[in-house]
Order: sequence, then C-alpha cells, then structure tokens
Amino acid sequence: MNNKQIERLMTNTVRMYGAIRGTIGSHLPEIQALDLEALPEPEEPA
Repeated sequence: MNNKQIERLMTNTVRMYGAIRGTIGSHLPEIQALDLEALPEPEEPA
C-alpha cells in the first residue's frame, strides 16, 4: 500500500466515524486517533 492509499484510507475512516457519531451521538465513544486534527497534513505533490 502506498502513502496516497494510506492517506485516503485514514481520511475515509475518519469521515465514516464522524458520520456514525453524528447519527448516534454521544453513545459512540470518542476515539482520539479518529479526530480530524489527528490526521497528518497531506503531502504536497512532487
């Protein structure tokens, strides 16, 4: 898996978690690693 695929996987996982959390609210425990601020900055294309 290359870096771009990993970045997309992480972004999509965070979005999915956010959508689920938005639907069921505070019943879903907070996962700090899935906070948008926890994502690394995207790399600039070379």
